[in-house]
This record gives sequence, structure tokens and C-alpha cells, in this order.
Amino acid sequence: MIKAASHGLVNREIAALLNYSPRTVDGLVEEARSWLRARNRPHVVALAITAGLIPPCPCDGVERLSPRQRELAEAVTRGQTAAEAARTLGISARTATAHVLLARRVTGAPNSTALAARVASDRVLFGRPSLPGDASRGYRILLALLSNGRVEEAIVRLRLALGEGAASSR
Repeated sequence: MIKAASHGLVNREIAALLNYSPRTVDGLVEEARSWLRARNRPHVVALAITAGLIPPCPCDGVERLSPRQRELAEAVTRGQTAAEAARTLGISARTATAHVLLARRVTGAPNSTALAARVASDRVLFGRPSLPGDASRGYRILLALLSNGRVEEAIVRLRLALGEGAASSR
């Protein structure tokens, strides 16, 4: 289900694809968000790709983003809205939204979730900051931590991999 979301499908489309009710898909996405302590759907997908829980998706176009578009795409990947990122960057919310829309157009992402998936995949595939080692090693680390009941440490590692720092932990 998260993999389908990483390709830009919305919950209604995922429900039809999997023959689930939209309400069931909404609940499962919310459960994944809660388990990963993600801020929103784009953040869930970015964390899952970074941890190796789902494979990276095609990330064509990410390298063509302007520095400002990349900054805002990274903010979306961290679960920030355009308005939140705008406050951080000292620009208007309207300008931030325009940059996110341009980033989506450049990368071919149909929505912000797909944009976050492309940016996270670009990190994993091309050596941007991620968990130590490759995605499969990151996946093994995450599984080892979770199987030993060390959920908080797993969450901190995921947040560090996304460049959010440990202080973002809830």
C-alpha cells in the first residue's frame, strides 16, 4: 500500500486496486503514519524508502530541481507543509507552494507524496544522506532494532537518515 502511494496513487485508487474499502485504506495509512511517527503521508513514504521497507521508485528529474525547489522538496520529504517550510526559509507560503508545484512538474510527480518518494529514492540510490550503508543494510538495522523492542531508537535512526535530527522525535 505504501509502495502504491509512492507512485502517486491516492487512497481511493489504492482501495480500488486492492479491493479494499476506502475507509480501510485510510485506517491502514493512518496506522503506518502512527507507527513510524510520521507527520503525514509524504513523510510515511520517505521514511519507508529510507529504511528500505519499500524499494526506491524512479527519481527522474530530481537532479534538475533548482536549489530552492530542492529545499522545498526536501521539506515535503520531512513532512512539512509548504507553509511550514516557508516560515523556516523566510519566504511567503504562496512562493513556497509555487516552488513545490514546480518541483512536482519537473519530477513528474502527480502529488506531494510522489515528490517525497522521488526525493527519498534519489537519496538512497545516489548516496545522499541515508542510514549507514545501503538500503538493505538499513532495512536489517531497522528490523534488528524493532525485533529487540527498540522502537524509539529505530525512529531516531530514521529521522536522522532524513536529516531531521533526534530532537524531532515525538
